[in-house]
Amino acid sequence: MKIMLKIEKKGIFGADIYRFESLESTSGYLLENYKKYRVGDIIWAEDQTKGRGRRDNVWYSSREKSLTYSYLLSREMYPIKNISQVVALALCVYLKEIYHIESKMKWPNDVMMADRKISGILVETVENFYVVGNGVNVVGDADVNGFPQKGRSIFLNKKDAPDVEEFLLKYIKYIELFLNDFSEKGFEPFYDLWCSFFWFDKKTFLLKENNGRMVEACVLELMSDGGLHIREIESGQERIIFSGEVWL
Repeated sequence: MKIMLKIEKKGIFGADIYRFESLESTSGYLLENYKKYRVGDIIWAEDQTKGRGRRDNVWYSSREKSLTYSYLLSREMYPIKNISQVVALALCVYLKEIYHIESKMKWPNDVMMADRKISGILVETVENFYVVGNGVNVVGDADVNGFPQKGRSIFLNKKDAPDVEEFLLKYIKYIELFLNDFSEKGFEPFYDLWCSFFWFDKKTFLLKENNGRMVEACVLELMSDGGLHIREIESGQERIIFSGEVWL
């Protein structure tokens, strides 16, 4: 758990980056030790041995190939239900503008390439703070960690890929920009951008709800507050959802 390197003033909003050789979970560490850090400080682990995603999914990491990191934000500044979507949008725009790479967002906040996941985000709370955990598969094989149907890397060839630290430092600038706009204007101004990166439109999908219920549904509309307007195939019932897990 020893800090390998402290990168000063390169974190979010000019805070610091603390680079660890290995942690079980960057978010778990920050949830336990948040009083030692400032808003915007980033906890980055080169190896994450027990990383977790939404709904207790496992997030695997690999040294020099993927990024696993977490950071603190103030709960007074942002509504929780849209933070992960704003951070995911920042990645989509960053990839497009800097590397000319097209990506998509799978509702509510996964970032996809070629129908496979390249990034996931988990937001948790502790007292007056959010702990935002982010995993990004930067470079490696098309099949990540033995899960060919779930994950892939952004760059499949190492010679075409940036160093993971370089990738993170550039991505942070986009996160800052998007969070500033989000704090001042809310999520609604992001709506058109979000729609442009939406992974599936009016296709039938499976929804796993918080209670474990599986529902076949279709998308009717993305809502400006981050919700998803759906119609259940069997019952014809229409409703707006704000949580759940979807599969095509």
